[in-house]
Amino acid sequence: MGEKNLFNAQRCELIRRFDLNKESWLADEICLRFNQLMDEDEAGDGIERLKPGELLISFQGKRVVIPLLSAEVISILQRSGSFSRAKATVEKMALKAIKRVVPGATMEDLRAIISPRDRLPHTGDGDRKKAALPRYLAGPLAPPQMVNARTVDRPAEDDVLVPQAVVDKMLAFLVQEEHISRARALAIIFRLAYLRELYCPPLSRVRPGQVAWIGISTTDRQQREHQTAYREQVPLLLTLHTQEELKRLARVKSLSELEAIQQAQMARVLTEAYLQGGLLALVDLQQLFLRSYQTFSRLLRQFMVDHQMVLPTPGTILDAGSAMTHKDIIIGFYLKGYFSHDIARITRHSPEAVDRYIDDFERVLILHTYGLPLELMARVVKRGPTLVAEYLNIIAEHFPNREAVKSHLRLKGVKI
Repeated sequence: MGEKNLFNAQRCELIRRFDLNKESWLADEICLRFNQLMDEDEAGDGIERLKPGELLISFQGKRVVIPLLSAEVISILQRSGSFSRAKATVEKMALKAIKRVVPGATMEDLRAIISPRDRLPHTGDGDRKKAALPRYLAGPLAPPQMVNARTVDRPAEDDVLVPQAVVDKMLAFLVQEEHISRARALAIIFRLAYLRELYCPPLSRVRPGQVAWIGISTTDRQQREHQTAYREQVPLLLTLHTQEELKRLARVKSLSELEAIQQAQMARVLTEAYLQGGLLALVDLQQLFLRSYQTFSRLLRQFMVDHQMVLPTPGTILDAGSAMTHKDIIIGFYLKGYFSHDIARITRHSPEAVDRYIDDFERVLILHTYGLPLELMARVVKRGPTLVAEYLNIIAEHFPNREAVKSHLRLKGVKI
C-alpha cells in the first residue's frame, strides 16, 4: 500500500514509456525535482490539490481535507499490521484537520462522517444477517446505474499546462546536465504534469464526499508476489459518500441500517474504480470506510448473493486473492450447462480462457474421484496447490459425494 503514490506512479511511467532502468536513480531524481518545482509554483498561486488517500468533506459549510491514508498510517500498517492503531491515527489526524477549520468540532462530529460504526453500541453481531454465505456465485457484473456509480471527467493531456519557469528549470537539468534531447525532455515534463493532474486533482474540480485513491489496473496481470511498485497503477476519484447518505447515517439506530448504507457505498466505489480502469482490494475498502476487511468481505459476498450480480475486485476480475473469482463464476455457468461461447460473453473473458478454466477443473475433478492428495494433483495437472485447492472447494460446493462427481463425468462422456 505504501508504494501506491504519485511519485511511484510517475517513476513507473518513466521506466515504461522512456525505457529507463527499473533501479534508475535518474527516474527518481526527475520525479523529485519536478514535483518539488510544481509544489513551490502552485503554493505561490494558491493552487491546492487532493492527494491520494485524502477525502474532501463539507463540514458546517466549510471544505475540509481529511487524510485517510497518510505516510504515518501506512507506516503503522507496514510495521505492525494493526488496523485499530491505524484507525486511531486516522481519527486523530482527521480531528486535527477539522479543528483547523472549525475549532469547535468534536470527535463525535467526525465519526458521523468517517467512522459511523463507532457511534453504535458494540454488542456483538446485533441484528446483522447471520446466514452462512456461499463462496461461489455466478452472475454478470452489476451495471453502474444500479449502484449509482458516477463517471469522472478527466482533462485531456494537451490541456494540462506547466509553468514556463518549471519547464525551463527541468530542461536545464535534463538537457544540459543529463544530455537528453530537448524533444524527449519536453515529453517527460508534460507526461509528469499530466500524471500529477490525474493522481492529485485540483480541489476546484473535486466534490465534497470524493476521495483520491490509487487502484491496480484492470489490465494488470502481474503475479501476486511481484512488488506493488512495479504493477500498473490507476488514479481514482471516488464518491465515498453523498450528502444524502450522511444525513441517513446520522439517523442510523441499528447495525443492519448502517451496513445497508455502507454496502451500497462499497458497491458504488468498486464500480466507479472499475469505470476508471482500476480495482480496489479489501484492504482499500478497510481504509476508505475504517472498518475491517473481514466486514467488507462479508458485505461483498452478501451483496452479490442478494443481487445475483458480481462486483469488480481483483478477485473477480484478475483472479487474485480469495474472493469469488471469475474462475468460480465460469465453472458455475459450465456446471449449469452453458456453452463456452456464452460463458465468455457473460463473463467478458476470451473463449480460450474459458476453455482453459473448464479443462483444469475437469482434470481436478477426475483426479478427485480417485482420492489423490492435493500436492499430487497439483503435480499431475501442472498447476499450483492453491489453484487446485480452489477447484476442490468448488467441487465440494456442487457435488455432495464422489458418486455425484462420477455421474457428472459419465454425462460428459468420461468412462469411469
